[in-house]
Amino acid sequence: MKIIKVILLAFFYINFVSAEPIDFQEVLKNKKVDFIKFPYRINFSGERLSEIYKRFILDDAVVSAKHPMVQRTMKANEVDFSKLKKDSVLQLYISVELLDYNKFSVYQRQLNKAGRIDQNSMKRIKEQLGERTFRSSVFYMASYGKFAQDNPAYADVSFLQNSPVSLGLSTSYYPKDRPFNISGSIYYSYLTTAEIDDYTNDKINVDPEIGGNLYFSYRLNSPAISLYAGLDYEEFNTFNLENLKKNDLVSFDTNQVLYATFGASRSVNLFGQKLFAKLSYSQSIASERSSSLVNAENTQSFTGSKILFYLFKNVGNNFFAHSLIKYHWMSGPSNITTLRVGLGFGYIL
Repeated sequence: MKIIKVILLAFFYINFVSAEPIDFQEVLKNKKVDFIKFPYRINFSGERLSEIYKRFILDDAVVSAKHPMVQRTMKANEVDFSKLKKDSVLQLYISVELLDYNKFSVYQRQLNKAGRIDQNSMKRIKEQLGERTFRSSVFYMASYGKFAQDNPAYADVSFLQNSPVSLGLSTSYYPKDRPFNISGSIYYSYLTTAEIDDYTNDKINVDPEIGGNLYFSYRLNSPAISLYAGLDYEEFNTFNLENLKKNDLVSFDTNQVLYATFGASRSVNLFGQKLFAKLSYSQSIASERSSSLVNAENTQSFTGSKILFYLFKNVGNNFFAHSLIKYHWMSGPSNITTLRVGLGFGYIL
């Protein structure tokens, strides 16, 4: 079956350098913007500050009077917070880390309906949050990988393969006032030459690779986590072990594999640092192999699975650092396992 090349093209020699889409709403929580500020009109006399905050923060958030956002709000307003009066206006500070985007969107719609929204204030808030329908980033990554392929009837090979330069683009679409988004990414990766000492002393040139994915993601409020599902497409070369055994020739087959991917992402604290993390599992759903050996005995295609762990960290001024660990295991005309570790940086557009 011929697999259509949807957005997602991928790797050579199973390098599997990944272009992971970023959940930009999660990323915003980790940026240097600590608080947003906007005017809030008191609904009724005696309304408490704790009740006000519950309208805007995550359900599982616990906030005390000593929290920095509460202190900022109290310092900015010269009023008696035990005797708040109806229709008086507070300058309310909310921590970006605790802000519930869905609740805030509901509040905006309510103000619009009542004709009480201050468009200039809402515009400033959106600028603080960086709110956009589309968000994108560009990135660089270098990676190091180990490849193993074997078939007891023919041969087994293993080698290390590096990718010193991978360049990519990630983008996400956020429908207005909705808890879901659509994201995708593409990349180009340059690969170094490979050498297989057991069979040849010659260095084998490998082609550059391109690849990507397309995901649908849904954000939960409690727990604060995003679940996603979608497609990954990979096109990669493997050794034709039958040709190696019968003719002592190093040749390569071209493989195309389409995966269904399921995963979860959220912000995490690791060693005192706030990071964005993703964990996913992919299972092949369609595959095709073009053999380099005419009249090959084995025409089977590769099928299998992969897992990926991805970390992202803002480092200021829209720059970020990111890393990944990725592992594949596949079977078909031979058994394949790969392990790849990547590290790089990028810029949010």
